[in-house]
Amino acid sequence: MSPAAVLEFAWDRVREDRRFESLPAVLEQFAGAFGGRAALALRPRPGESAEVLAVYPPGAADPALLARIGGLVGEHPEVTVAGGCLSAPLLPAGPGRGPGQPSAGQDSQRGAQLGAQSALITVAQPPGGRIPCVLVLVGDSARWAADTQSTARSLAALIAAQYRRASEMLERADLEQITRALLEAAPDGVIIANEAQRIVMMNAAAEQLLRRTRADVLGHDMRSVLVPERLHAWFKAGIDLFLRTGAPGEFAGTMPVSVLRGDGSELTVELTPLPIMAGDRTYFCSFLRDLSELERAHAELAASQARFQLLSVLAPVGIAQTDRGGVCTFVNERWSVLGGGPEDEFTGAPWTQVLHPDDAGQVAREWARARVEGSELRTDCRLRPNGGPQLWVHAAVAALPDGDDRPAGFLVALTNVSARKRAEEEGGRLLAAEQAARRRLADQTERLNSLIATAVPGVLFIDENDVIVQLNQSYADLLGLTDSPAFYVGVPASRLTGHIERTLADPADFIARIAKYHLARQRVAGARLACADGRTVECDYWPVFVSGHYRGDLWLLRDVSADR
Repeated sequence: MSPAAVLEFAWDRVREDRRFESLPAVLEQFAGAFGGRAALALRPRPGESAEVLAVYPPGAADPALLARIGGLVGEHPEVTVAGGCLSAPLLPAGPGRGPGQPSAGQDSQRGAQLGAQSALITVAQPPGGRIPCVLVLVGDSARWAADTQSTARSLAALIAAQYRRASEMLERADLEQITRALLEAAPDGVIIANEAQRIVMMNAAAEQLLRRTRADVLGHDMRSVLVPERLHAWFKAGIDLFLRTGAPGEFAGTMPVSVLRGDGSELTVELTPLPIMAGDRTYFCSFLRDLSELERAHAELAASQARFQLLSVLAPVGIAQTDRGGVCTFVNERWSVLGGGPEDEFTGAPWTQVLHPDDAGQVAREWARARVEGSELRTDCRLRPNGGPQLWVHAAVAALPDGDDRPAGFLVALTNVSARKRAEEEGGRLLAAEQAARRRLADQTERLNSLIATAVPGVLFIDENDVIVQLNQSYADLLGLTDSPAFYVGVPASRLTGHIERTLADPADFIARIAKYHLARQRVAGARLACADGRTVECDYWPVFVSGHYRGDLWLLRDVSADR
């Protein structure tokens, strides 16, 4: 094909092609007209690999080729900025490869092929700062005629312009879709009418607000469908002026207006009109907000304030409301009673004025930290002296929410905790006395344990569960126990049976007597026992009772061999 035929072919194919499906065929004709081996249409992306718009033949967008083309474009910024042509041989890419570029081994395999070719790189710079389009012809530069560059420039400009046009159309479609999605998701009702005052758009919120479906209102006159009959003349005059001149007239700013619902009832809404220009047409866009919700909110606020006033009168807690600086704007009667002063003494003063002078500074510092942290203050403190007993209160300070990040003020509640404080003080005294008694008992126990440990008689104490509680060294020596006395503490007394049998000459008689003494809970003193090694030991037994309850057995053994 001749250069002119290539451009004519390209114009016929791409001017209505939004997705560039015909672009490979155009590149095929372009490459064939100038003896090229391949043709590529690219869209460079700074710092990244170029976006491939189309390529001929398929697979010609080799990574090594793209890397070299990108390098050539980067080496000649003047071509990219001004738009133009660059003819250069395609040598293998250098050692500085970016991510996704071919390895050195792959370069060596393709080096001869690329080195034998040249590239005609044409940059078309569309107006408006758009990203340029790059058209590349790969082949033998010796075969390129004088008009190759001019044809390449024209073809690149055509592709760039079409790409820009297609991008703008897609962008407009995206924006239209986004606009529709935003209107559909808007919490306020939205209704749009054209210059003939017929409804062309209605969102889901408007359907719910007006209890009408879109099918019922689209294409109908806005006045006859939505406006009560008594307001028809007013509405028509206002909207005519609004659409004809753009002057707000009656529709200046936000205003309350009555609208008709699908069931025939009227609803007061807040109307915000907005003229919208689309081409040479003006549309009337109206945002509708249900004022009944706002009115209910105001009524609930008034009721809430009334309940607060009543609660503050009846509450057994001192309540104060302050401004942002902590100055009281309201105190209830209980606050005045606790503070020992009239209401006007506290109104207009910092709420900490009611506190004891020795506590006020510390509480103020704690409150300052709580405000910085965004937390509530809860602390116990004393009230200022008022001639009676010292009063303790629990102070709770919470921020009152506001629309901005700063609180609108603070609510302070004082609860009389004097009785609890007195109970805590009494409990503290009792706890201190108990701890002192425990310390004395521990000291006595320690002294007793020391005495038992160093006592000459062998001492064995067994609790009511036949578990060894105390055993001293003398007892261990008499029975020939090799382990330390501490080893036997907490173990069953039966663990000593074997040692008794080895120590005594008649262990069966001793065990029988033990059982008898234990069963009768009878005290025995001076019972003599013969040992297998010729020694004589004397045994004492005492049953131990605490407050009339049996708590174990105490055994004493003494070596009396020298007394014979």
